[in-house]
Amino acid sequence: MPDFIRVEVGKFPGSVHQIGLNGGRTVRDALNAANIALEPGYVIYVNDQRADLATELGEGDQVILTQKITGN
Repeated sequence: MPDFIRVEVGKFPGSVHQIGLNGGRTVRDALNAANIALEPGYVIYVNDQRADLATELGEGDQVILTQKITGN
C-alpha cells in the first residue's frame, strides 16, 4: 500500500479539488484536508456509491458531498 495517495474531494454545487493524503485515508481525513465540513442535510458519495465518514479511500477515489434529495 503506498504511503501517499491522491483523491478528489468536492461539495456539490461547487468545485472538486485534488488533495494528497499521507497517513489517514478515510473520508473524514479527506474532508479535513480539503477544509470541507459535512453539514446537516448532506450525504457522502465515494465513486458514486453512498459512503460515510469512516469509509476507507484508495488512490484516485472521488469524494462528493451533495444535498440529500427528498421526494413526495
